[in-house]
Amino acid sequence: MTNKYSHKIFVPYRVCPIGAHIDHQLGITSGFAINKGIDMRYNVTLDGTFEIITDSFTNKANFNLDSIPSISGEWYDYLIGTIKVLKENYNIHNGIKAHIKKTLPIGGLASSSAVVLCYLLALTQANDIYLENSDLINLVVKVENKYLNTKVGILDPSSEVYAKKDNLLSIDPLTKKYRLIKSSKDLNFEICLIYSGLTRSLPYTNYNIRVDECKVTAFLINSYLQNKPIEYEKAFLRNYSYDSFLQIKRHLPENFTKRTEHYFSELKRVKQALELYKQGDIENFGKIVSASGTSSIKNYETGSYQLEYLHNLVPNLNGVYGGRFCGAGFNGYYMALINPLHKEEIERKVEEKYLSLYPQVKNDFGIYFCNTSDGVKYLRKKF
Repeated sequence: MTNKYSHKIFVPYRVCPIGAHIDHQLGITSGFAINKGIDMRYNVTLDGTFEIITDSFTNKANFNLDSIPSISGEWYDYLIGTIKVLKENYNIHNGIKAHIKKTLPIGGLASSSAVVLCYLLALTQANDIYLENSDLINLVVKVENKYLNTKVGILDPSSEVYAKKDNLLSIDPLTKKYRLIKSSKDLNFEICLIYSGLTRSLPYTNYNIRVDECKVTAFLINSYLQNKPIEYEKAFLRNYSYDSFLQIKRHLPENFTKRTEHYFSELKRVKQALELYKQGDIENFGKIVSASGTSSIKNYETGSYQLEYLHNLVPNLNGVYGGRFCGAGFNGYYMALINPLHKEEIERKVEEKYLSLYPQVKNDFGIYFCNTSDGVKYLRKKF
């Protein structure tokens, strides 16, 4: 970062310890913001020019509001989507010249949500637009759903906006309400992030297929119950009971039943985990996190060989409370909640065992330790 930029934004990444893969079905989920994320420095351009550089890619975004490129698979597609979403309801006349720096490799930490938040905050400031936190979250989801073709829910931006250090954020996508859960004890844990050395981009994985499998099941449950017909897009598992699912389970393909079993079992785990965190029981909280990871592999069938190997290894190490892979699990990171007293031993054993099996990723593999963090801080004036 240089000193030639007048404004700065930091948006934290997030991890989801419990409540994986269910927010898009309106299931209650959870998240921590972490003290790693995206730093952006920028200046406002009064002629509508955009010039964005990043340490992660050699090419830069360079265009004007009068000649916005099409979505084409470039890293700056998120910028293009953000501009288009804002232009639907606001007068955008100024652009930005910016430098983006990511403090960790991307892959399951909601980096796409974080970078969209950076763009939203910078462009609203540059164009005298005031947005409430709820507006920010809804716009991030719209950018990803409409322009990046990724069927995400509100977990990622909600965690990056509402989170508070040392609190577990509980999010209800149905009501759009959230709770900050403070432990009754001083919990002694850090978050260990193990980068598999392999990245991924959700629009090019089976993530959207998993979402559709859940929605089809919800649609079929509604039909079986002879409820009022609904549109496919309005079918969510949250609207039905587990007993209703059991009534049609035998008629469904196995992959549909597995996705739905994950959804309902994860709802139970979320409820248990929130209470355990509140009680300060980090050991049993960690066990539920690991159980969530196992269900993601066996029932939701996401993950990769590398992440499955880490899931079989890491939770069994001394000093590890529990763990699961981050995000949808198509490569990227494995997350573990650990006792800080054992982090050197954990780092040594994981690196030794993982790289003995996957030496080809040695140059990209990494282990990072971080803590929980507050959500994004940015002064937005109301005009």
